[in-house]
Amino acid sequence: MSLSETARLVAAIERFRGVRVLCVGDVMLDHYVYGTVDRISPEAPIPVLQVTQETRAPGGAGNVLRNLETLGAQCCFVSVVGGDDAGRELKKLAGASERVEAHLLVDRGRTTTLKTRYVAGMQQMLRADRESIAPIKASARADLLGLVRQAVANIPSSSSPTTPRASSPRASPARSSRRRAMRAASLSSTRKGAITAGIEARAW
Repeated sequence: MSLSETARLVAAIERFRGVRVLCVGDVMLDHYVYGTVDRISPEAPIPVLQVTQETRAPGGAGNVLRNLETLGAQCCFVSVVGGDDAGRELKKLAGASERVEAHLLVDRGRTTTLKTRYVAGMQQMLRADRESIAPIKASARADLLGLVRQAVANIPSSSSPTTPRASSPRASPARSSRRRAMRAASLSSTRKGAITAGIEARAW
């Protein structure tokens, strides 16, 4: 890569700072189990992993969210989780950053996608998945799209000569009202269904 290409890439990355992004898609909990292998099990011809470390982080659309956050963007994140331990951990992880406005609809009748990877050194040995693969139902889709439309409706017009949000005396109440409406919608959804596969990220 030439110096000019590197400069353009750096400039493009810098433009992410402060940009508002709406991220919608399947979220999952990535669980990594790290360790070492120095023997074969006497019970079966398989390696025995001596666990030394475990980590958990949002995956799928949650990984897109983490990348956008690292680039300095402000994100509104919309997805569906189950009413289980993995879902509760995802809600906690997604809402940990001040730059993320997370709205994870809770469906208590489904299993949050959890992918556990067992790694020895640099080699992944096994992946175990827990997930619901049923498509999202119309009722749950309506709740999800309602949150998305609410976020898109509040995109400020780039061609409007209005005062920037930071200096507008009406901006703070409007933002607070939008947050309350979206939070209420996210808390009210407990219907069954799974969010369809795919990730969408667009200006918010």
